[in-house]
Amino acid sequence: GQVPSLAKLNMSVIELNSKGQSDESISQTKSLLNTAINDLRDISKTLNTDYVKEKDLAESIERDLGMLRRTRKFGAVLEVKGTPFAIGPERRLILYRMVQESLNNIVKHANATQISVVLDYAADALTIVITDNGSGFDITRTPKGVGLMNINHRSAMINSTVAVNSIPAQGTSVSIKVARQEETHKNQ
Repeated sequence: GQVPSLAKLNMSVIELNSKGQSDESISQTKSLLNTAINDLRDISKTLNTDYVKEKDLAESIERDLGMLRRTRKFGAVLEVKGTPFAIGPERRLILYRMVQESLNNIVKHANATQISVVLDYAADALTIVITDNGSGFDITRTPKGVGLMNINHRSAMINSTVAVNSIPAQGTSVSIKVARQEETHKNQ
């Protein structure tokens, strides 16, 4: 974060000392640096466990989808259905990391242009469905990668279920279902 900040400061000094054709280029560079600085701040927040534990699940996911939209490579939407209920900070963090892993898999492997995340709150459970329109894969032939293994491992930690559906050339859908529990933690 410090390097882009210094570069932005340097660009401001150059802008003061020179006028003419470079003005537009300098202005665009400053704008890009602003975007980079904000993205770095957002990324650092998503890595900060305490910060994520304090935030609402939908808010945390929306921040990640916003970063994906800013790349201009993805359309990314979040939909919340039903009435959200409290999920303890530890479980919420694990669910968030599972969604992050799914999004990371899409970015790295799917060649997708559209991403959808649905949080569907029912009376007894939360179902999270992450869908992309990417290249998909044959589940019976593709070995499970580290990302899917991480998702399954985290799922077992909170007693949730995970289902992965994918069709080559049609995209992939990851569904995570976690039962509602009475939480006894503060700041839910």
